Amino acid sequence: MRILIASLETSGPDQKEIQEILETQAMICSDPSLANSVRKRISEFGENAILAVQNVTHEISEKFKVIENEFFRERVDHFQDVSNRLIEFLAGKKEEDSFLSGLKEDLILVARELTPSQMILMDKTRIRGIATDLGGKTGHMAILARNYGIPTIVGLKDFSTHVKDNEFIFLDAELGNVVRFPTLEEVKYYGFSSSYPTEESGTKKLKP
Repeated sequence: MRILIASLETSGPDQKEIQEILETQAMICSDPSLANSVRKRISEFGENAILAVQNVTHEISEKFKVIENEFFRERVDHFQDVSNRLIEFLAGKKEEDSFLSGLKEDLILVARELTPSQMILMDKTRIRGIATDLGGKTGHMAILARNYGIPTIVGLKDFSTHVKDNEFIFLDAELGNVVRFPTLEEVKYYGFSSSYPTEESGTKKLKP
């Protein structure tokens, strides 16, 4: 969380949105019931700290997923994000101040999912578009991407399993289309049309 909070100074035009996300995640981390549930699994089931955190946050996430209200269902990304960062901390992984840094070329990022903290820490100077299998339009990752001005399509199911690194694709965020192996006609259409927030680039797959 320390690096995330520090990133607010250079995070761009959506600092209010980022602040709200960080405050929510800080509340989750400081919730006594979360810590008590983790301690209970350690003492009663003999789990180590990492496994206990995984199981507790998974249980909470599953409860959110069955709520009929889509807004609350998509808040599950907070618990998954907090869980990932807690596990990294417990495993002794050093908190990085940048994500996907040092990219040499513009690209479209294809991933199964991205967390809010990854969006905040991401080196966005070379990211021309994002396509993910999971997530919803009202999820925080999608909201952050829009605020950063990055064309993004979410909820593509298993799209990332079919795309390879350096594959040439078109991403049309307005129509929600991702075109693989574009034809000459599609290249002409997307390449010369300025009415769509469209990006064309090679891809980089984010390993799960």
